[in-house]
Amino acid sequence: MDDGLTTVDALAFAGLRRETWNDVIARGLYPRAPKVTAPAARVFNIDALIAVYILGRLYECEVVPRVATKIATDIHRLIERDHSIQALSAWRTNATIIVAEDRPFIGAIELFRWEIAELRVRALDEIRTQLRNVKRSSPASTSRGQTGSEVGLDGSGRADVKGRSTARNSNRRARQRRQKEHK
Repeated sequence: MDDGLTTVDALAFAGLRRETWNDVIARGLYPRAPKVTAPAARVFNIDALIAVYILGRLYECEVVPRVATKIATDIHRLIERDHSIQALSAWRTNATIIVAEDRPFIGAIELFRWEIAELRVRALDEIRTQLRNVKRSSPASTSRGQTGSEVGLDGSGRADVKGRSTARNSNRRARQRRQKEHK
């Protein structure tokens, strides 16, 4: 796998049904979809994952497909060009929708806002998780006499399970702290 997710994993990340995605592609509504190079599958990099995730949210909100894909396409184009973008919004301006970081002009109505920096982290975490899963299931890791759960991302044999449980514990502690602060 290259640095990204296959279509199946990307759609799971985005919460988008395969039938919906196939319809979008068949109708030519999303020109920025990763290209298919036979015999390999589409590979969604971080920018493509963010765009398809937003597309999934827009479909969830029942936005018309042509509008949803236009917004996702514009977002993909912008974040691919400038990785420093922190947040983007879809703005309604008279009869059009514009994707921009800031209000394009007085009177524009913000329809949706996405924290791109947070989505980048989520997309990267998902790619890392999938890479770990591929690494664990690879024949090279099991041929050394190690089970999949014993192989670290770097092949060191250190258990990732411990790291994940430590992360879960720190997440739990942080959640408990926030709950105490709200009381």
